[in-house]
Amino acid sequence: MFGILARKRCSKCRAVKSLSEFSKKSDRTSGYASECKECDNAGTQKYRQENKDLVLKSNATYRENNREKIRAWHRKNYAENRDELLAQKLEYQKNNKAVRDAKNENRRARRVDAEGSFTKKEWIDLCNKYGNKCLCCGEKKKLTADHVIPLEKGGTNYITNIQPLCGSCNSRKHTKAIDYRKDLR
Repeated sequence: MFGILARKRCSKCRAVKSLSEFSKKSDRTSGYASECKECDNAGTQKYRQENKDLVLKSNATYRENNREKIRAWHRKNYAENRDELLAQKLEYQKNNKAVRDAKNENRRARRVDAEGSFTKKEWIDLCNKYGNKCLCCGEKKKLTADHVIPLEKGGTNYITNIQPLCGSCNSRKHTKAIDYRKDLR
């Protein structure tokens, strides 16, 4: 018996599989679930697709009732996997600069209580509209989101108040209200 691996038939797909492909039951009566992990996951995905609203509501209720438990889990997970999580974060930021730039601009706008925000897609579309060039100097450099009417002077953070400028032109413009888009409309 030591040379024989324990196997079981899945009640759903009817395939005979190794016990490692079945979840262990918590009731300890029969030992393993009747469906293999693959069938169980497929059933769970189907249920989630068919009941999106119910699942979202259930998840929100769970988060609301278990905030401290969730925070404790996140702290523990971060402590145990800090280096890996930081590496993943840096890799994502490196590969998604438009997302990072839009988030940074939106965060900055919230700090000064400016109205509005813009998405990564809106920013990319705006840059593409102007040929991915700085509207001030006309060079193809890394572009930054410049507020036509600066946030400090009551400007909004909607995409309609944003123009793509390179970092040096944006710094030179500082808090002046200059619209470089008017010449290109």
